[in-house]
Amino acid sequence: MKTISRKFILPLYLFLTFFAFLCSIFSLYVSNNYNKIYNIPKINNCVLNLNDYDINTRKVDYLLNGSWEFYYNQWIVSDNEENKCLGTISLPSHWNDCFDISPNGYASYKLKITNVSNANLSIVLNNFRYSYRAFINGELVVSSGNMSKDKVAPTTGKIDIKRPYEIKNDKKDIDLILENSYNTVGGFYSAPWLTTSSFSDNTNILSNTITTIIILMSGALICLTLILFGLYKGIKKYGYSCLSDFIICLFLMFNQLTSKDGALIFNKLGIFNYQILASFCFLFLLLVFIFSFKKIKVNKIHYFFLVISFLLIALFSFTKWNIIFISLFFIDILFITIYYCFKGKIYFPFPFICLLTFFEFFDYLGFFVFGSECLISLVLFLILLLNTFEILNNINYLAKNNPEIKKAQNKMLVNQIQPHFIFNTLTSIQNLYDEKNENASLAMNEFAKHLRWQIDSINNELVTFEEELDNIFNFINLYSLSKNFNVDVLYDIDYIDFSIPSFSLQPFIENCLKHAGLNEKDNGQIIISTKKENKQIIISINDNGCGFDISKISDKSNGIRNCIERLKYTLNASVDIDSFISKGTNITIKFMDKRNEKNNTSR
Repeated sequence: MKTISRKFILPLYLFLTFFAFLCSIFSLYVSNNYNKIYNIPKINNCVLNLNDYDINTRKVDYLLNGSWEFYYNQWIVSDNEENKCLGTISLPSHWNDCFDISPNGYASYKLKITNVSNANLSIVLNNFRYSYRAFINGELVVSSGNMSKDKVAPTTGKIDIKRPYEIKNDKKDIDLILENSYNTVGGFYSAPWLTTSSFSDNTNILSNTITTIIILMSGALICLTLILFGLYKGIKKYGYSCLSDFIICLFLMFNQLTSKDGALIFNKLGIFNYQILASFCFLFLLLVFIFSFKKIKVNKIHYFFLVISFLLIALFSFTKWNIIFISLFFIDILFITIYYCFKGKIYFPFPFICLLTFFEFFDYLGFFVFGSECLISLVLFLILLLNTFEILNNINYLAKNNPEIKKAQNKMLVNQIQPHFIFNTLTSIQNLYDEKNENASLAMNEFAKHLRWQIDSINNELVTFEEELDNIFNFINLYSLSKNFNVDVLYDIDYIDFSIPSFSLQPFIENCLKHAGLNEKDNGQIIISTKKENKQIIISINDNGCGFDISKISDKSNGIRNCIERLKYTLNASVDIDSFISKGTNITIKFMDKRNEKNNTSR
């Protein structure tokens, strides 16, 4: 498994975290200086003067944040009654921030816009916390949710988008009025937008840049969530958990979809039944949580609050309780971060909680504008993706260094090699008896000796090289007797004080005897040599046979493939095979002298 280098991950991780903070600060600056940056006139005394400002030629929509006339418990258009203005309120805002009134109620907001050029105007409030409708000169242009004066009716049903209001004259003054349904949130959490884009046509969703980014980001987050879920199920045997990352990835996905940016998607789709979606996710996460409780050792209190707070966020995303549950989510991560710091560990979600706490706080106050959530979500997604690579690195590291896993893999590979050798040898001895060859009895004795040594060493992961050399000598004698095979074997042994896995060289020798065509040559020979260079042990097995196609090893020789894997898992050895047609084969095995390393460490 090839993953990003661990030395590369930490700097990139820190860079993305720092960049995300810069994105947050930049978004906050743009939000507070929106009019100045885009040279847009400001609202003064509940009047917006668009003189010398052509809204049709602007690439940005007009954010209507500023002072509006405020009418409490009055619908000044639909009721057609005498109305008394209670005062002015600066949107986005809450009623009880400016007035000594109960947050429970309904209201109207009025803004006069003067000198409007020819345009098809529409009003946008991408906020699903409550029901509302907008009028331009008394004509309904936008309606969302079920309006009610005495019953809380959050807009989780059909969104009814009317056609835009068309201004035909050269210059015209208009009255823009918003009516807010009875609710318990006490006002608007985001300012309305004045736009020339119609939300009633059938334009492709992908034509909007923000919508495109949201869809791509949501798809990427879904894929990453599935990857983390797959990792969560697959890494339990390593004693590692990515459940926190899985839940946080889900949280980021929901936070993305329920943001003002995400609301653009549902405006264009025309319908959004959020409660059904949240219920399915509730059941899914509940099942994940139940199974994880039984199968993985984790801090149960941490995961309990993490899952429960996330579920509450999902179910109450469009209510005033949302910010409270988000705070619980962050507090849980903060406490577990402190807990890991005391244990001397770094907990991944720490920069995550800092960023989202900062972002959610100012978003709650209505400071962020469209597009800022896309940018921050993208950076947070990259941080999550980077942490996923770190998880893969940990898995790779544990797989290579876990003694129990290596032992099990080694035993499995030995079990694969043994039947392979026994079957071939018994077949050869049977042929000798069928031919009434005088070497049959001698071959059977050599085979019994070989099996006895095999049984004695079966529980030993490593044997001394001297013992393995005796086994090879016995094996060559057995093969020569059973096959009536003559070959010269030369031993050039310079270093012998090391250990290797049992039967790890035998398949290489067998390949030389069986496939190199040495029996057909007058001077056929095998050279086995060892030496030590710079604390590295080198074993070489060379023959002067006919050579073979290296690419066919995996197809023809399970024994060689298994031996390479055993040497890799047990000694972290490298095995190089060079074979040349009509010239022979060179096999080189290299690994560090671990015995020498242990001696140096003990000193």
